[in-house]
Amino acid sequence: MGLEKGLLNGLPGSGLGEEALLRLIESTLDRRVVEAGNIEAWIRRETRLAEAEKAPRLLLLDASDVRVLAIIVPGRGLGYVEALANGERLYGRQALSILKGMGGDARLVVARLRRSVVEWSPRLSVYVKGIDLQHRQLVNALNSLYQSVLLGDERRELEAALSFLSEYTVFHFSTEERFMKRYGYPRLGEHAAQHRWFVDRVEEYRRRSRRGERLGLEVVAFLAEWTRRHIAGTDRDYGVWMRDNGILERLDARSRV
Repeated sequence: MGLEKGLLNGLPGSGLGEEALLRLIESTLDRRVVEAGNIEAWIRRETRLAEAEKAPRLLLLDASDVRVLAIIVPGRGLGYVEALANGERLYGRQALSILKGMGGDARLVVARLRRSVVEWSPRLSVYVKGIDLQHRQLVNALNSLYQSVLLGDERRELEAALSFLSEYTVFHFSTEERFMKRYGYPRLGEHAAQHRWFVDRVEEYRRRSRRGERLGLEVVAFLAEWTRRHIAGTDRDYGVWMRDNGILERLDARSRV
């Protein structure tokens, strides 16, 4: 990890700092650090692997004054490409020209990405159907944005995702908090504070998006972290508390009446 941290330090990654980008890479299926050598050969090799495994690949290159992040998508080849060259941030064709000109002493992180950031599973359930359904909607929005980011075409999907999140926070969080208050959940205050923090972050992303910042990867990493820590952690805690205190049994009984 030490070499990777040095390699990633300061990389923009669509507004990503080192920590956020590392979180995204840590969610990958595998990764390794190599000497880049012939970058064209690496692109061909990783494209073949992406096609064979039907999973996107991430290439992250670092030279003395140039850094490039590129994603290879099965069936599409190179999708998202971003470069930082001589202090200037480049995207698309300009970034691609930088990428193909690299090699030699450049270091390369190669990672096999997941086809979706989060897959719904029983470990995400809080045992309440209505709330689980709302959580599934968040997971679907996250994965849709992720797919658009991989293709380098996230602008429209990002705006849709941020609009959804703005509405989602009002409806979903109020539903959860009313539910917890009704049944006397003892950690409601702490839980509500996390909700307020999330709302503030979403609004900050919306402001930055309106200023024209490219935020796709950063928002994907943020939502993936929220899903893993909040839904699978904090939310599941109150589901377990309700189960252990017999509340779920009473809810099931009512639904059968």
